[in-house]
Amino acid sequence: MISKCANPSCTRLLMRMDGGRFFGFPTSAKRIEHFWLCLHCSKHFTLRLKAGTVELINRDQRKAA
Repeated sequence: MISKCANPSCTRLLMRMDGGRFFGFPTSAKRIEHFWLCLHCSKHFTLRLKAGTVELINRDQRKAA
């Protein structure tokens, strides 16, 4: 269950479903792992799955790699 922002530097807790951005990444053929970036962090960052690891990246870097 998602309880806090996926940004390790952020301490915001998921209290309501009214802000931020949710992500779902497949971890196996039958399982999806869910992540949440709070409203503030989702303005500056996004998440991506690369080589089986979820990475926090700057939004302006998302087209670069």
